Amino acid sequence: MAVKRFSTHDEIPTDGVYYVYHVAHRLVRSVMLLQGDRFPRCSQCLDAVSFELMLSVSPAHQYEPLHVFELPLAEEAQEPTSL
Repeated sequence: MAVKRFSTHDEIPTDGVYYVYHVAHRLVRSVMLLQGDRFPRCSQCLDAVSFELMLSVSPAHQYEPLHVFELPLAEEAQEPTSL
């Protein structure tokens, strides 16, 4: 069975945990997304990410909904700022 990958801005087909494939780095490897929303872009590599469903979650309404529009950088990957 072929694995279906989704792209940024595609409509999310089902509530679930999705694996995130980044082109230039390995930040935010999985995320729970809700059906009907759009797959988010990455704040670092923008639209150069794809998604694969790892685990369907049903019913997702038992969780506090959080709509993700952009994947954030992981704190350990951010460079310290100097004053």
